[in-house]
Amino acid sequence: MMKMFSFTVKLLLFTCIAFSQTNSVTGIIVDAGDGQSITGCNVFISNTTKGKVTDTAGRFTLYGIPEGKSYELVVSSAGYETFTYAFSSAQLPLNLKVSLNRKILAMQNVTIVPVEIDGWIKWGPLFLKNFLGTSENALECEIENTNIIEFRRNKKENRLEASADGFLVIKNYRLGFNIKYQLEQFIYDFKNKSLTYQGYPLFEEMEMELPVPPKFGRRRLKAYNGSLIHFMRSLYSNSLKAEGFEARRMVRTIAYDTIMNDFRHTNLVLYDSTGKKIKMPAYYVKKAAKDNFGTTTLNSDSILFKGSDNIKDILSFDNYLVIRYLSESEPVEFSRQFMNRKSQHFQLTNFIILNEEKSILIRPDGYYFPSLDLLIEGYLGWEKIGDLLPLDYYPPK
Repeated sequence: MMKMFSFTVKLLLFTCIAFSQTNSVTGIIVDAGDGQSITGCNVFISNTTKGKVTDTAGRFTLYGIPEGKSYELVVSSAGYETFTYAFSSAQLPLNLKVSLNRKILAMQNVTIVPVEIDGWIKWGPLFLKNFLGTSENALECEIENTNIIEFRRNKKENRLEASADGFLVIKNYRLGFNIKYQLEQFIYDFKNKSLTYQGYPLFEEMEMELPVPPKFGRRRLKAYNGSLIHFMRSLYSNSLKAEGFEARRMVRTIAYDTIMNDFRHTNLVLYDSTGKKIKMPAYYVKKAAKDNFGTTTLNSDSILFKGSDNIKDILSFDNYLVIRYLSESEPVEFSRQFMNRKSQHFQLTNFIILNEEKSILIRPDGYYFPSLDLLIEGYLGWEKIGDLLPLDYYPPK
């Protein structure tokens, strides 16, 4: 399996000087090896519409950063390790110098999974389905530069890995966004049929006219309602019920049911140790998950707690948290994946926190981290990049 050495990235904070606009981040990006400035480097605030490309001197400036929030600055350039830096608006203005390290492969004592030849032809449909999604919005998305995506099939661990050296350029024609996506991780587990992906998106308006065209405004509002950032914002502001959400606890147990075999739905034939056919048993044992739902509807105070800075920003719960969004029914694109099941009149999602602390941090704008520590099952797990909105999107009042 391919591995990369990670090096400590040097970040130098210089004394802030006066800017024409105080809510800004400015700086220079250089190569950690030779100190030369890096031209054409992408610098942006993750999950927002704010980003720039460094000039010929490796410099950049991001203006107009809203107050009262925390952010994640991302620096990305082909051939270099992605650099991220968390900051809050209270630290502005910032003047930074960032030294990027080149990507170096560990060639010794490591089994490197080779890149699949004609990988896009073989794995492209699976990637699109699990990365962009299959919703109404996702079906109107297009990746312009699929040629930079590399696929590796790890047969030992029975999973597919995808990577890209540079931004994936995504056109979302339905929501009106151009998305530059820095893909950091994509792993599809064939055995468990589970997906893990992580990256940093930068949003740009597809049409620069202001205000936003009405068709995009309507579709964005529909995409926002019931979305993950809608839930997280409602949780943070203690307005779950008012925003159409219902939260309950759930405990999942594994049970073994004895089921009568009616012999009508199987072609299974059993043999003994000598190779002689034996009679099928009248009963068999089936392993099944049993979900036991809590009877009490939770409010934010039950699962959101104060962190070290005395701000309520820690989401914590044991076992599962079940979320129902009652203001919309399941779309047919989602329900058709279940055989012979009609669409429900609500959207159901299960959350489980994977870390030992059983907690993650959330922000008022809906961002949560570490993102890989929250496993999402059900409806919100079905929504992918095709339904993603920037964190600086807010529905019209």
